[in-house]
Amino acid sequence: MPLDNNTVSGFIDDTAEITPETIASPEQHERRQHPRRAARWACVLTTQSKQVLTGRTRDVSERGASVSTQDDIKFNTRIILEISAFYNGSKKNFRVIAQVKHSSVTKDGFNLGLYFKDASESTLDFLRKYVNRP
Repeated sequence: MPLDNNTVSGFIDDTAEITPETIASPEQHERRQHPRRAARWACVLTTQSKQVLTGRTRDVSERGASVSTQDDIKFNTRIILEISAFYNGSKKNFRVIAQVKHSSVTKDGFNLGLYFKDASESTLDFLRKYVNRP
């Protein structure tokens, strides 16, 4: 179906030019609600079917982590994530229930974006302090 000139001009009038100012617009919404910080910690991921995978965190936030693994896990799969963190000279082990929210192929395997569905208050406190440290 051909468009008449009025339809096309109306569409063009509703668009905005892409400039550095419009890209950096304060009206844009950041999807992440929590700041992230790089962290290279060993971790173990266990699926509901008892599949056990090893990985390494790339970064963490109070409510999620980016994890590198050799194997992919399907979107929305719930897992148990066990992390062995080493920070300020001490080791901290914690376990969270996480959900896969993103998966991408990397040269070494896969990168998983995990959202923490359930974690202890002490784990959330540790992550909050780690990410927000001066």
